[in-house]
Parts: sequence; C-alpha cells; structure tokens
Amino acid sequence: MRLFAAAFLCGVIALQSASALPDFSWGLAGVDLLAGAWLLRDRRVARALVVLVAGIACGYGYAAWRAELRLADAPGDRACLVLVLEWLRHPRQGTQVNASEEVILS
Repeated sequence: MRLFAAAFLCGVIALQSASALPDFSWGLAGVDLLAGAWLLRDRRVARALVVLVAGIACGYGYAAWRAELRLADAPGDRACLVLVLEWLRHPRQGTQVNASEEVILS
C-alpha cells in the first residue's frame, strides 16, 4: 500500500513537469495494471513492479483528469497578473523592494 501511494504521488508530480496536458486515460491503464497485480500474488518482485507502474499511471491519470476539470471551469478570457519587483539600493537604508502590478490579458 505504501508503494502504491508513493508511486501515485510520483505520477502526480510527473504530470506537473509535462509540457502539454495528456489524456486522462492513463488512470484507466493504471487500474487495469492494478487488477493484473492481483494475479501475481505469488511473485513478490513482479507484483511490486506492477503495483509501482500502476501507481504512477493512476497518479498521472488522476492529475490529468483534475487539470482537465479545472481548465473547463476557467473563464474564456484569461488574465495574467505579473508582479514586477524593483530592487532599489539606498545608501543609508540598505536595500528596499518596490512592487508594482501589471495585468496582461490573453
């Protein structure tokens, strides 16, 4: 169970570094692999490897599914808030930071 949970988290983290949003059918493949791991109950190493791969696939698919839902709820016009930091050095006061905001519509 701990192996599956750790692999699930690794799958979620792997999606965060993906450049494009994949199809969430990876989760279904992970469920299939998890069902197949039940057949390997006599072989510990093979079962652990299948549970590891199934956990990664389930986590990847779950994160893709949640991202798809979040994007569906997003409004059509997206605005990006950019925070501009200016580092100012004053001789008597040391370093100060001034912040200003810019809104960019895409």
